[in-house]
Amino acid sequence: MKMIKRWLVLMLILLSGCTQTVREDLVSTNPILSDADEVRIMIASDLHYLTPQLYSQDNETFMKMIRYSDGKMVHYAEEIVDSFINEVIETNPEVLILSGDLTFNGERLSHEALAQKLKRVKDAGISVFVIPGNHDFSQYAAFDYHDEGTAYQRADNTSINEFLNLYKDYGYSNYASMDQTSLSYRVILNDSVQLLFIDVNGNEKENVISDKTLTWIETQLIEAQQANSQVIVISHQNMVMHTQRFSNGFTIENNESLLNLFETYGVRLGFSGHLHIQDIATQSGFYDVASSSLSVLDHRYGILTIHKDTSLDYQTIPLTLDIPEDSTDFFNTISYWKGYEALEGYDFDKETKDAMLEFVVSVNEHYFRGDLYAFSDLFKASESYTRWTQLKYNAFGTYIESMLNQELQDENTLILAPIR
Repeated sequence: MKMIKRWLVLMLILLSGCTQTVREDLVSTNPILSDADEVRIMIASDLHYLTPQLYSQDNETFMKMIRYSDGKMVHYAEEIVDSFINEVIETNPEVLILSGDLTFNGERLSHEALAQKLKRVKDAGISVFVIPGNHDFSQYAAFDYHDEGTAYQRADNTSINEFLNLYKDYGYSNYASMDQTSLSYRVILNDSVQLLFIDVNGNEKENVISDKTLTWIETQLIEAQQANSQVIVISHQNMVMHTQRFSNGFTIENNESLLNLFETYGVRLGFSGHLHIQDIATQSGFYDVASSSLSVLDHRYGILTIHKDTSLDYQTIPLTLDIPEDSTDFFNTISYWKGYEALEGYDFDKETKDAMLEFVVSVNEHYFRGDLYAFSDLFKASESYTRWTQLKYNAFGTYIESMLNQELQDENTLILAPIR
């Protein structure tokens, strides 16, 4: 059944036009910004915005799905995104980047509403750029949950051409170049910085960069190098593997080809999302910052500062948010019940089981926050860690072991020295 659905989605993508006709009137080789001592870029990912027109907290099916999912507070999507938009305008960076999964499941009404919200940012003089994620178009899971009770119905989804039209003021115009076989594009930010957006969702094979697109990417990197510009790369899927446990479907399948290009042309920094955790991974001198989901836990976003001397610094900031439900409690409750289900059938006494569940909640919270490194020794010395990792064929035990045994660091800050 999943294969049939995947085939239908692929056909929808093909029919909606994965081969783009690049309009010359939308091409601009002029810098978006004037030269300055520094450029500040706000970066967020995985908003999973769902317009209130399509859900009600009185819909039992919707709320059950949200409360037994992965911690996304979609039932407060409006409040989260509005608070974020207000914070963007107040912070007043030069650029805002959204790295995919803009909507919950590609609902057309959600995209339309989000595009209107982004207009406020653009009208405040802030340049906005987006890239699609795997949840942003041709989704068979686009539904309307606005009725009370358990009823729901299909909602109109979004084709690739509709996506391009809705976000034409947010990257899909005034680009220096756009790929003809994906929704990848390049923007000249100023005389020393260019942005390269790499899409693996609007092409024929999801999560794979085609040979044609790789050739296009190399052309963009050559042109940026000739202009003596530093390139920052943005993708939804990860360009470097962040965790062995979650690599399939998360890391771009042929990422080695991409990393070879980055090494050849001196590209050292990129931003992705998709995982929903805050994590920084590096390979062959390239850093891939996987931004946590704006819809999860602290609702973090990042600020990248690019200095005149080509040095870079990045840090995350939790969103200031006032909603009736505490996001940490919400996330931890989901972690608790997932752990509870994983322990079903095991003969632990109540005290031991409670300790193991408390352990799960704490580890997962710090993992998603990107500060697990500060507590890893303490966690690994715990009896609960030993008990979890000794459970045979237990996926949750394997998950815990993978979290605490990967290379850990402060995932919320990054400083790169000037290019020499």
